[in-house]
Amino acid sequence: MDKLPQELVDKISKYLESNQLKQTLTMNRKFWVAAERYSGFFNEFSLNEANAQKFLHTFSNHRFRYLRCIRFRTAFPDPGTGGNVHIAPPCRESREELQALDEQFTGQIRLLFSTLKELEEKYSDQQGPGNIQLIIYTPAMSVEHNSFCFHRAYVGWRIHLLAPGELPILRSVRSLRFLDGAPFFPFLEPRVTTRKLDLRVLLDILSRLPNVRTFSCAIGGDEWPSALRDEATVSLWHTHQGPRRDTRHEFAAALQEMSVPTLRVILLNFIEPDDHVEAIDQRVAMPNLTTPALHDPFSSSLRVMSYGLRRMSIFAVVDSTLFLPHDGSTPSWPHLETLCVKFHMTTPSESWYFNGLQNDGRLRGYELQSGSYPSFEQTVEDEEAHENLEYVDWEETTLAQFRVMPDNELLGEFLAAFARSTEYMPLLKEAVLWCPLTFYIDDMGGFYENYDASELKQDEVGDMAWGIAYTAPSEKAFSEHPGINGARSRQLWWKVGKCRLVADICDVVRRIGCHQHGEDLIEHWDDELYGDGLVDRRIFEQFEWRVFPELGSFGY
Repeated sequence: MDKLPQELVDKISKYLESNQLKQTLTMNRKFWVAAERYSGFFNEFSLNEANAQKFLHTFSNHRFRYLRCIRFRTAFPDPGTGGNVHIAPPCRESREELQALDEQFTGQIRLLFSTLKELEEKYSDQQGPGNIQLIIYTPAMSVEHNSFCFHRAYVGWRIHLLAPGELPILRSVRSLRFLDGAPFFPFLEPRVTTRKLDLRVLLDILSRLPNVRTFSCAIGGDEWPSALRDEATVSLWHTHQGPRRDTRHEFAAALQEMSVPTLRVILLNFIEPDDHVEAIDQRVAMPNLTTPALHDPFSSSLRVMSYGLRRMSIFAVVDSTLFLPHDGSTPSWPHLETLCVKFHMTTPSESWYFNGLQNDGRLRGYELQSGSYPSFEQTVEDEEAHENLEYVDWEETTLAQFRVMPDNELLGEFLAAFARSTEYMPLLKEAVLWCPLTFYIDDMGGFYENYDASELKQDEVGDMAWGIAYTAPSEKAFSEHPGINGARSRQLWWKVGKCRLVADICDVVRRIGCHQHGEDLIEHWDDELYGDGLVDRRIFEQFEWRVFPELGSFGY
């Protein structure tokens, strides 16, 4: 056995089950090394301050080349005081407390970077840079019941990374992902909650990882108004929109001033989980997240980030500058092959892309003022909410989701920009633009009382979708019902329900891909399962999972 070459031992071990690999560990060093490689035991490590030295001891050798994923969880201590409500901290955080949280978070990120840098310096010179996926979780915080006001569980202020330029450069990270530090359950009394990151933190960390090619996140679902009914609960959510607007603008400004790696794939979901977001009361006015700019800086920055990509998936509140610059300059996506944009029905500038069945709901939003930011001092309203906390009904929610009809003006402009942008994507194989819709009208009354919604969708009313999909000639069909795999013509699927778009917009959409593939086009209007009604959103989700298999590895 000792005379067998390592290459042959590797081939033998590759086909062994995990329990069989355990039996080969003691045969000799060659089988021991092969067993470690193919067992998968050293593929992933959950790193924290307590086990940093164990991590270095484990991987500062040949195992470095097996390491494929590092999970790093950030955390803050419970802000309570051991359950003694008589000395509980105030409802609001002071500037000093926020600064301390920034310092704690920064210290944890520095630990992560210094540990990985030490590992690289010890072993990468022998083996070359690693091939690591780094997953960073937003700061989680345990919530001890009755120890403090729940105002401290849901805070609008953002956590910042201090002096990011002092972080060392890491060359072994090829994929970077941000996830929420704990699952978000908006209609249950919290046990663990997370703190929101300033969005530029994502770029600050990305800029220190020059070899990253895949960049992803799934965060942001806790930034919306509560669908719970009682006023005390709504006040607990801290839905101040000022910090939310500011962090979008700061993300855009940061992208202009820093150097980020040449990315190939981005999977950016800024509305995760989406079940709470879709449950918002759609009669409520939305904030203007664009001012003082005339166009949304956040959407524009995502477009600029996408220019060098091969594949892109976005889910966010965006406007047409995601596709075309507002100044009329020419965009360029020379390598882009797959484009999937899932957009929220609200625009960044306080409007809605969808209205109600009678074109109702075209309400104006509101501008952000000084009151759009959390207070640093406890108020009378805070005290009243704290006193009523024990009466909160976490399951009593508002069912007022009625927006299922496209606003031809706003959505038409958005859709036209999407279609025109594809002229600058010469390698485009498949593209999808869609929006998840919900229809629950128990609290609407009036016209909607006892409304028969069967015409909207053929099966149970509720989770639906509006959207279009395109595939280039010879590509796999977007949907098997109907669809033609490998068709020699361009294909276009209209999943837009019975409310047809204006002819001019439809003509622009029909031009997708014609510059590269000619005029021949196969259009699919009626769905085999849902007829000419709105479709189940799973049709779009299944497409996303097929073209972006990486989405399946999001998790805790």
